[in-house]
Amino acid sequence: MKSANGAIGEKTTLLETLEREHQKTVREAERIYRLYMDEGLTTQQFKELYNPVDARKKQLEEEMPRVQAEVDLLQIDGFSSEYIMAEIDEIGTSWPTMTPDQRRNLVELLVKKITVGKGEIDISLCYVPTFKEMTNGQRLL
Repeated sequence: MKSANGAIGEKTTLLETLEREHQKTVREAERIYRLYMDEGLTTQQFKELYNPVDARKKQLEEEMPRVQAEVDLLQIDGFSSEYIMAEIDEIGTSWPTMTPDQRRNLVELLVKKITVGKGEIDISLCYVPTFKEMTNGQRLL
């Protein structure tokens, strides 16, 4: 969870940086346009100055939603992890007061398969993929 929080912080900082750069780029484009409208630049000069700024502005406008989606996804996964940890704590405290049937039901919910081999036991737990893993799988379809 600490690494997830660190990743959220990094992505949030990146998003804030992109937003500041976007605002700066928009202001720069507006200044170039005003200079052109006040006839301080020729058409050729305007194109040379404005086109790179406009291209960068478009790049930022494409990048910001992608980074925002990554932040949102990390936050959702973080909330899911926090919920699961809270539920695990609850199970740990209530386990001693559970009846054998309640314990059996809980184990049946959490365990996918138990394989008893020669000198070993393999327990496969149920696994719910993260939202990121699910969306990656959907993109591949």
